[in-house]
Amino acid sequence: MTSDSESDEMADKRKQDRRQLERRSRSRRGDSISGGRYRLFGGSESPYSMKMRAIMRYRQLRFNWVQITPDIRRTLDRDGPPVIPILQLPEDASLHVDSTPLAYMLEELHGGRSLLPDDLQSPTLQN
Repeated sequence: MTSDSESDEMADKRKQDRRQLERRSRSRRGDSISGGRYRLFGGSESPYSMKMRAIMRYRQLRFNWVQITPDIRRTLDRDGPPVIPILQLPEDASLHVDSTPLAYMLEELHGGRSLLPDDLQSPTLQN
């Protein structure tokens, strides 16, 4: 269980990431990858890749699924451990990992079909 200060830090980090994405988007408007579609790199055997694929479909976000291979992984300009899924943003071609933070990022970037309930303080969710 996270403390209130940890929750606040996570919320601040998400806000900061969103502001950075908005700045990049404004500065590079029209310079997008694959016709404004996300690219989701993953594996069909990876439950986290399937989770992100399901989220993208549910949210009705345009994306191209890329079955990752060692050759494809070498072409990606990304530091860090070799994890999947990897989401490439259409705004700036930046790469992001970790399915839960990705889901929250998409919540902040897109309206419409949300994964989160309207009332996060609901007693049902607190149990």
